[in-house]
Amino acid sequence: MSPVDNRNGFIKQEPLAVAAPSYVLDTTTSDQEEEDDEVCNLRKFREKSGLFAIITGIEHSGTTITSSLVMNVPNLYGAFETGLLLSDTPSGFQNVTPPFFYKALTAPKKHHFWGLTHEQREELLHAHCPAEQYQLLRRHSPIYHVHNTSWIVDKTPAYTNQLFSIMQRTPGVPVIVTQKEDAAVIRSLQKRGAGKGSIQRRLVNFHRELTLCQSNFPARLYVLNHTTFTTSPNTVMTELFAFLGLLWDPSYLTNAAFNQKGKLLGRPPIPGFDQERSACVECKKSVPYATPKATRVEHVLATATTTTTTSKNISGVMGL
Repeated sequence: MSPVDNRNGFIKQEPLAVAAPSYVLDTTTSDQEEEDDEVCNLRKFREKSGLFAIITGIEHSGTTITSSLVMNVPNLYGAFETGLLLSDTPSGFQNVTPPFFYKALTAPKKHHFWGLTHEQREELLHAHCPAEQYQLLRRHSPIYHVHNTSWIVDKTPAYTNQLFSIMQRTPGVPVIVTQKEDAAVIRSLQKRGAGKGSIQRRLVNFHRELTLCQSNFPARLYVLNHTTFTTSPNTVMTELFAFLGLLWDPSYLTNAAFNQKGKLLGRPPIPGFDQERSACVECKKSVPYATPKATRVEHVLATATTTTTTSKNISGVMGL
C-alpha cells in the first residue's frame, strides 16, 4: 500500500524526525476533554496552540520563499511574522522591540497581515500562556475564518536571536532555520544599510543559538542551506517536507496553491521560485524592498483601510 494519501499529500508512514499532528485540525474536542487537558499544559503544546511549524533565519536568507512553499500544502497557513514568542510572557508582547510586530497584528489581511481588531489584539496580551495566544490569534484572525482547518505556520526571522529559549517554550513544534554563508549575509545586510557592528551581532547571536539548538533539539531542527536550495530545490524540499511529515510536490515551486489561498482573502499573488536564476523571488512590496520592515508596516497601516472584523465563532477547534 502506498504511504501517501493522494487527497492531501500527507505521509502516513513515520517521517524522518518530527511526527506531524493530525493533518486536518480537529473541531470535535468536548468541554470535558478541555477540562482534562488544560490549554497551558506543555505536554500538548503543539495540539493546543495549533502551531504546525516555526520558520526562522537571518533576514533575507530565504525564510519568505521557504514559508510560502510549505504553505502550499492544504491546511497550513499563516500571515506576516507574528513575533509572539519574542516575549517571555503574553503581556510583555506589547513591549517587544521593534514595535512593528505588535502593530502588524491589526494590519489588513489583504496585505498579508493578521487583520485583528485592537480589542482582539488586547485579548492576546491577557492570555495565560503562548499556546493560548496562538489559539486566540487563530480564533480571531479573519484568515482562519476562510481557512478554518489550517494549522498556523509562524515565519519570524527575529526568533534567531533567542531560538534556544523559544524551542524550550514550544515543545513538539518543528523548527526550520534558513542559512546563508556568512559572507553572503554580510553582503546582503550591507546592501540594505546595516552597519558593521549590527551585522556582527546578528551573526554571533545566530551561530550561538543555532549551536545550542542543534545540541539540545536535534530531532526538532532542520537547517536549510540556501545555496543548496537554490541549485537543487526539489531535493532540498523533498527532505524538508519529509522532516515535517509531508509529501513534496514539485508544482509547489510555482506557489500556485499558496496563491489560491491568498486569492480567497483578497491578497495579490506572489512569485514562486525562479529556477533559471537560482534565486528566491520573494513577495512584492508596496514600498521598496530595502525600506526597513518597520517602515513597511507603518506604510500599510497608514494607507490601507482596516476593516473591523467580528470574530467568527469557531469554538471547538483545538478545544477553543
